[in-house]
Amino acid sequence: MHPVLFTLPGGFAFHTYGFVLAVAFILGLELTTRRAKKEGLPWEKIFPAGIVTLVGALLGAKIFFILFEPGGLKELTDLSSLARGGLVWYGGVIGGAAAFFLAARLYRLPAVRVLDVAAPYVALGYGIHRLAGCFSAGCCYGKPTDAAWGVVFPPGSQAARAFGEGVAVHPTQIYLAAVGFLMFFALLWMRRRKKQDGEVVWLFFVLYALARPFVEIFRAGSHRTADGGWLTAPPQMTSWIILGICSLLLFRSVRLGKNV
Repeated sequence: MHPVLFTLPGGFAFHTYGFVLAVAFILGLELTTRRAKKEGLPWEKIFPAGIVTLVGALLGAKIFFILFEPGGLKELTDLSSLARGGLVWYGGVIGGAAAFFLAARLYRLPAVRVLDVAAPYVALGYGIHRLAGCFSAGCCYGKPTDAAWGVVFPPGSQAARAFGEGVAVHPTQIYLAAVGFLMFFALLWMRRRKKQDGEVVWLFFVLYALARPFVEIFRAGSHRTADGGWLTAPPQMTSWIILGICSLLLFRSVRLGKNV
């Protein structure tokens, strides 16, 4: 665990969570721009559209954190918390999607085709951020476990405050990172074989919505289930809703040969 990369004179700290988030975003945007250029898309518009999307994603992620996380309201006016954590993935997806479609309309981009290009790199960035950002910050920790791969976070960490010092917990950050990396390769495979626009981005959501409820069983937090249930935690319920909608969209695109 290494929540702070370094501290400048005067006490300004560079937090690992925010730094890795920025690196993942820049990497994904650069790779998307290069691929868009190869596919004949207006690549010069990808960067401004990406910035709009990022702003929407951060706002959505912070709003969901305030609404659904215990104590989230305390961070309402603390913008510096963005660098430390305090973001909810599905809130970022909803806010980012709304901002992206607005930007696509503004810049006259073929929205779904661009999403197909970007989806593998979003998955890659997600894996990088979960592995290096969340794990270093100690957030998104798991429940106590006796498994050989359990992780003991240091004193003062969120897990130590929740369960006591020296207690091993599931490294759910690494589980989620593995989901992101596996999705990256699966989406690259699909992108080379797609026949209709939308097949890649809808597969992205289908794969993530399948994996997230399973990982949630091992996640800790007062709003999550204590009995290992599959339906009661907000991320699980959101996953099932997204899974249903995107499975239908993927079926429509693949089987019926229709762009969405």
